[in-house]
Amino acid sequence: ALKLFEKDTALAGLSFAIENYSKSSAIETVDFMLEHYYWLPCQRRRTFANFLSLYSSFYKKKEFITADYEELDTYGEDIIVNFNLSEKGYKLLFEPSNKVTHINIKKNFYSFINHQLKIGIGAAVVRKKIHIPYQSIFVKFPLLILITPLYVVPRMGLTYLVRDDFKNFSFFLRHLYLFFIGNFFWALGFLKEATVKNEILRNNTCS
Repeated sequence: ALKLFEKDTALAGLSFAIENYSKSSAIETVDFMLEHYYWLPCQRRRTFANFLSLYSSFYKKKEFITADYEELDTYGEDIIVNFNLSEKGYKLLFEPSNKVTHINIKKNFYSFINHQLKIGIGAAVVRKKIHIPYQSIFVKFPLLILITPLYVVPRMGLTYLVRDDFKNFSFFLRHLYLFFIGNFFWALGFLKEATVKNEILRNNTCS
């Protein structure tokens, strides 16, 4: 990480790929793959604004202090940090050639769907705080979020196939139903949080 920062002085944040340590059950692996899809080793090296993961990220101290870190009761602080840094003109990099191991908490089916529900709630909280152009429509029209599994899940499978990650692609096909279930509950969590906001807005407008 230090070498990359020294090589590129414009770089403010750097994130490595995340590998799954806990592979004791299909549910735990699906849960991991859904949550960390953007940072899996099969993803390509790229710069992007909103998706450096705090699980595997390093920041220059001076720049991080200016990022207006905000602790939330849900998931999503990392997206806000990276969005704020990007808005200030700083460069962020995802480098998949280096990896960080993530230890997942053991899960059963109930804790799996509950976890995805909470991640979805966090996603809506974040998108109410910051304006991401191609995603803000889901806050304005929350019901649209329910169709996202039809896009997100096939996209995951295509990524594994294109990147020649046949091991994960085979796992993906065998447990396709769990990916759809998990992402659907993520969408329900998003819908729940976004609808709460819209209800408040409607009440304030009518009063």
